[in-house]
Amino acid sequence: MVLAAEGCGEVRDEAIQEETETEVVLMREAEEISTENLLHEYHALLMTTGEKEDIYAFLEKHVKNCSVKDADQLLNGLIGYLADADAVDYNRMAEQKNYFSEEVQGFIELMRREQNEPAIADNEIKIPLTKLLLRTEELEEHARQYTQGVSYPYVYEKYCELLGAAVTGFYDGESDWTNCYLDSDKAHIEEAAVQAYSDFVQAYPDSNTSGVLLEYLELLKENDREFNGRLKRFYNRIYSVIKEHFQIDA
Repeated sequence: MVLAAEGCGEVRDEAIQEETETEVVLMREAEEISTENLLHEYHALLMTTGEKEDIYAFLEKHVKNCSVKDADQLLNGLIGYLADADAVDYNRMAEQKNYFSEEVQGFIELMRREQNEPAIADNEIKIPLTKLLLRTEELEEHARQYTQGVSYPYVYEKYCELLGAAVTGFYDGESDWTNCYLDSDKAHIEEAAVQAYSDFVQAYPDSNTSGVLLEYLELLKENDREFNGRLKRFYNRIYSVIKEHFQIDA
């Protein structure tokens, strides 16, 4: 009788365990269906609405109850809808920041700063060169850390924009804008700018940004800082130079 009772107990335990496992599977499947439906609904909204407020409202309503991965996709969808990462209201997104991944939280803060205290605005550089170079370094660090992340293409684009401006001083041959880091006679790159580049390279010798700056510093040395055709040709291909130096460790 004791053996029989023990046997019944084992069967009961196995039944309870199987029932619990079944419930877990069913709950997981229900969550997956719910998530899938949510993303389908969001995609449909992105394709049909003409009001960006509809997208913000949907994101703010659902971000609290979905997974971190899906929360990141909600923000990614908003950027895609606006067709411009700079167009997102990052102050508004910061209010929902804790529902996103660590990667996207960092991205929101980087973009929020650029929105509230822009490095570049109205075709002008608004902050000192030393500060501009530090911002490029922060963007580079984020991009290198999250090469497979949803924020990578947006951070890399902003990185190129800021580093390009730091090197060229917003030179644009087609618009006949000149480098804002020229000395008083407008014929040479000012010594203070060259010193800022050198100081950065010394402080961050292993960064991709320093690779770009070292190439630029060598060109400046060869041309005695003269604002000439060689420099202008370098400026015209600056984004290619940045891409060549932007190597990601495997």
